[in-house]
Amino acid sequence: MYQNTVTNKFNWIPWDYNFAIGGIFSFGGGPGGSGLINVIEYPSACLTITNGSCPYPVTDSVFIQVINQDNFCCESAWDETCQSLYDKIEENDGQSTVDTTGTNTGNGGINLFTGPIVQNFPIDMPNESKVLIKRLLDIPEFKQQYYKGWCSLLNSTFSEERIMPIIKSNTDMIRNAIYEDPNYMFSTDEFEADIKQGSGQIYGLGKFFSEMPGLLKADLNNHFDCSQLQSLLDFNDVVINEFVASNDSLSGIADQSGKYADWIELFNNTNDDIDLSNAFMTDKRSKPDKWEFPANTIIPANGYLIIWADDDEEEEGLHTNFNLSKEGDFLMLTDGTSVLDSLEFSEQTTNLSSSRIPNGTGDYVIKDATFNFNNELPSGVDNLSDLVIDVNIYPNPTAEDLNITLSDFSNTNLKIEITNSIGQSIIQKAITKKETKLKVTDYPTGIYHFKLIDNLEKQITLQKFIIL
Repeated sequence: MYQNTVTNKFNWIPWDYNFAIGGIFSFGGGPGGSGLINVIEYPSACLTITNGSCPYPVTDSVFIQVINQDNFCCESAWDETCQSLYDKIEENDGQSTVDTTGTNTGNGGINLFTGPIVQNFPIDMPNESKVLIKRLLDIPEFKQQYYKGWCSLLNSTFSEERIMPIIKSNTDMIRNAIYEDPNYMFSTDEFEADIKQGSGQIYGLGKFFSEMPGLLKADLNNHFDCSQLQSLLDFNDVVINEFVASNDSLSGIADQSGKYADWIELFNNTNDDIDLSNAFMTDKRSKPDKWEFPANTIIPANGYLIIWADDDEEEEGLHTNFNLSKEGDFLMLTDGTSVLDSLEFSEQTTNLSSSRIPNGTGDYVIKDATFNFNNELPSGVDNLSDLVIDVNIYPNPTAEDLNITLSDFSNTNLKIEITNSIGQSIIQKAITKKETKLKVTDYPTGIYHFKLIDNLEKQITLQKFIIL
């Protein structure tokens, strides 16, 4: 690792992570040997295979064990000793004579892949010879983050259900090229075995991902309680869906105090409400925890949340301790453990937003703002209803009741929606008559938006009102 003198962060130089972090790579030897093994990486290149002296195919799992226990059987000749070892392993139902923890049981053989891999690569690695991981895990704060990272990984990405479809897709993409490549060093049977259950020394990906997540979860439970974490989110479960880095009075979008501040819209891509307690937003890569969401901040399932980027935390509501720069800036959202979303943007135009298209998943497009609304169904002209209905809401400001009067009530499939200054929907109600009265005494003082919507979810009118 090396330290960046500008950011003071440590960066790693990829080498062999297995040896750098931990794990067991040598085994206790029996009589007459150290027990270290020389694994044959390319069985198909064995001289005994290429010259035909070995009577077994390269995919034979017992053959693989023999050549790893006695390299002579690969590199030189298949003699009586090789055949005797082969027969002995086969008589033992294909099992080596060495246990999976590496203790030689008498015949000098080692079976690398018959026991849980987690024995060799545990969550907690108290390996005194691995200086890097030992020093890191000796730091309590780092160890907590390390465990939290495992919780996030094992509860999201690292699972058979998520990874195997990706592996299958990639395999299908390269299979024809592999089969036709004259320089491919393995057999096609070995290629297919790698993807599935494996053979001999090859631990197939299908077998690995069917067993390893459960083993690691069980091991992690011995060290850390993942249920104590309030947020176990996957990348892009919550996204920065839209933002305006230069907002003024012409936009008509103001916070609860009437200020036209820059704003950020988040979108929840999941079907569950998400608690953003312990989540953070920042405009600085070097300070990922610059602004923390207040406790019990909830973004509803498939819903939106507005954050005001005005460097005014004293104001009520969700107000960050940083501004957005019109000239270009950086934004990042994390759950305290991993990055949920991040972006770097160039110069912006006043009152135009950068919005994900498609909503919640797409790239950013410069367009009219769709504050607290689906980016593909703009609140501007593209989403205006064909209905023309004059709406009068009064008194405005109000402290008790809000009266709503429609000029026309011939269309009965109408509803109203009222949102607060951070974009949360607080009232959704069908309109059943020409005049409606809403009691607002239970809502905090501030600026609210009233929206009349037709049966196609298109906006008929949008008006702002104030509760005193």
